[in-house]
Amino acid sequence: MQKWVVCHPSATQILKKEYREILNKAKEEYEYIPASDYYKDGYNLYLRKAVSFRSFERIGHLCECMSMLVMMHQEERANLFAQVSQVFG
Repeated sequence: MQKWVVCHPSATQILKKEYREILNKAKEEYEYIPASDYYKDGYNLYLRKAVSFRSFERIGHLCECMSMLVMMHQEERANLFAQVSQVFG
């Protein structure tokens, strides 16, 4: 059974404000990327989204995977890529 942490509304507002600040900084730095061989029409990199989820369960899976990667890194295993390949391979 998943247990979800509910953030206090003021903490949520602080996080939203920080997120908007990050987006504004990205917009300043990356709003217009001129055309290149890779980006034929140019590309607004700050608008790119890396991950989207259809359910909270999937977010939980991502958190579990990220936690595992952090633990492997903290244990200073010889080859993190090899360890990850072994788990997910």
